[in-house]
Amino acid sequence: LQDESVTQMTDVLKYLSFPIFKLQEDAPNAIQHIAKFGSKLNEFMNPNKLSLLPFLLSHGAKAEAQQFFNNFIDYSPEWRNRIEDLYKELEKGRDFRWNYLEFPDAFHVKLAFAEGLKIPS
Repeated sequence: LQDESVTQMTDVLKYLSFPIFKLQEDAPNAIQHIAKFGSKLNEFMNPNKLSLLPFLLSHGAKAEAQQFFNNFIDYSPEWRNRIEDLYKELEKGRDFRWNYLEFPDAFHVKLAFAEGLKIPS
């Protein structure tokens, strides 16, 4: 029974993790994949998260980070108004308050603003 459980766990890890590890072997390919497909690194991951934005800003071009941000907004229409409102407040000079989250992913939206990313029209 224990051997069977270990085999099953190994199979699940191979299925879920190996595609992510393979993608990470080639950083330029990973950056392009993330810019195009968002955070969906395997079929079970949510593509509508901004958690990979810092990676793109650090290792990719600004255009790739912008594409990632555009895709997030396009595929998350329920967040668009909140993002636009936060951008307007920040444009008026409101303090970033990095440790305060107005909504999920607000930290990453503030980062996008600070890095000069624009909200697609």
